[in-house]
Amino acid sequence: MLQERLNAGDVPHTAFVLSSEAALAGAEATKHMQAQAGRSSYVSGEILSSVPDPGAVAAASWYRAAALAVKDKYGISS
Repeated sequence: MLQERLNAGDVPHTAFVLSSEAALAGAEATKHMQAQAGRSSYVSGEILSSVPDPGAVAAASWYRAAALAVKDKYGISS
C-alpha cells in the first residue's frame, strides 16, 4: 500500500499515514481468517472468529504509531 500511494503521487508522509490506516483495516479483517501458524493456531476457531489476530494488530499498531510520529515530528498534516 505504501508503494502504491507513492506511485500515485502522494507525498511520502501522506502515503505513510494512509498505508498505516490500511494496515489497521487489514489487521481487523483477520478476525474472519483461520489461524494456520503461530500461537493463534492453538486457540479454537470459535473464539478467534470474534477478535482480530493479535500479531497482526500489534504490527499494524506499531506501524501506525511510526506514521503518526513522523507526521507529528515534522508538523505535517495529511
